Amino acid sequence: MSQPQTAPNVSDFNAQPDRSAVPDLKALPDHALLTQQQLHKLTGFALITLRVWSSQGRGPKITRIEGRPRYMARDVRAWLEGVQ
Repeated sequence: MSQPQTAPNVSDFNAQPDRSAVPDLKALPDHALLTQQQLHKLTGFALITLRVWSSQGRGPKITRIEGRPRYMARDVRAWLEGVQ
């Protein structure tokens, strides 16, 4: 006798990639974009600190995509090399 089939879980269809995962900065191509959440997890700086720095023109260079701040991997690498 076969097992009764169950309907797929709706959340399986709505699953989104985890954009807040900590990226491996060395493995990313230069043009890869990071979110503030990813930069926060990567560097340990608080989100509010990143936002304040952004308003003051400090920190890694920001690229705005549809009005949202993003950081190119090459800019983050350059910034991290400069502060070490």
